[in-house]
Amino acid sequence: MKKIAVVCAYPAGENPGMLSVDLAFGSVARTLPEPVEVNYFCGEGPFELRADQTLLQYQHLARREQLLSHDRIVYWGDFLHWIGYFENDLKYRASRRDPGADLEQVRNAWYDLFLLEGASAADMAKVVVFGSTLYGLDARQLAAPRYHQALGTLYRHASTVLMRDQVSANYVSQIARDEANAFGCDCALLLDPAPLKAYQKIEVPPGDYLVYSVGRSGANRALQGLAAEIAQRRRLKLVNIDWLGNPLGVPALADRLAVIRGARLVVTDIYHMGVSAWREGVPVLGIGQGASQVHGTLSDKKKEIFFRQIFASAYYLFVEEILQAYASNKLMDAYLTRVLAGLDRKPDLDFIFTTVRRQQDAAARKLRAALA
Repeated sequence: MKKIAVVCAYPAGENPGMLSVDLAFGSVARTLPEPVEVNYFCGEGPFELRADQTLLQYQHLARREQLLSHDRIVYWGDFLHWIGYFENDLKYRASRRDPGADLEQVRNAWYDLFLLEGASAADMAKVVVFGSTLYGLDARQLAAPRYHQALGTLYRHASTVLMRDQVSANYVSQIARDEANAFGCDCALLLDPAPLKAYQKIEVPPGDYLVYSVGRSGANRALQGLAAEIAQRRRLKLVNIDWLGNPLGVPALADRLAVIRGARLVVTDIYHMGVSAWREGVPVLGIGQGASQVHGTLSDKKKEIFFRQIFASAYYLFVEEILQAYASNKLMDAYLTRVLAGLDRKPDLDFIFTTVRRQQDAAARKLRAALA
């Protein structure tokens, strides 16, 4: 039986987006032609993802030898090979766990465990990078010889590199694989939500409703008001699923997805809530700051990039324009008339949903081939 190691980001707080990503690998594994043994790893410590029973058990990735005994080594989703992720997330959490930690040793361990340095060509040939992102890369980071060389070496020798977004795919083609199309999709797009229905605890609201949740882009009160105004104009009930709030975990994810699935429209400034809704066949008005800079993993740019690569830029709203529209009733009326017109263009929405399915199918097919 083939053994597959899946290296995941630390699922901090069991938030629904990260759970969607990690559970999605199981959806893919179940479609492989032969049974496989899948072992999940996390570089920051052991972790169990529980529901009625343990669904996933992450081993603490402390030595690269834990990976090298596998037939395939999959770096799954998130920002795992971005130096900005190390500087802003991993290093911070390492200091929180151990205030006396030698951060240079932590850095060296990241290079080692993520096979950026020290691995043989044969070991790197086992690597599949899928659904990861490097869209925050800049010249300052790549001007550092150690990181530039390490990233390019791994991505040149890896069996397969399929990134989450087209910006990252373009970067990979320039740095390491100029002959290849390195665009895949977000891992969460490959989640089969059907098995999660067994954990659903709530009833879906009756009637036609709009689902919203905000909390990533600032101006929460204004965005909540916008959702209420849209619901009123569309004669929809307003339902807040509080994507980022308690409770968390698998049953909470199942509940939120069930409510999204039954909605007529989703309004959100949360990346994976938007990804999940498009996957479930529900139109989304996404929200983010147009002036957002990419300083960390929560930049609003990742939402804008996602909407553009599924041809849904008309359904992505900028916070700055929303706040300008609040200046008068006339401005808000004109703004909402323009925004909501897209929801009545069924051919446009059909094209977007077809695009999402096409990206899902193509990425899943390439991933299954890489794992076979």
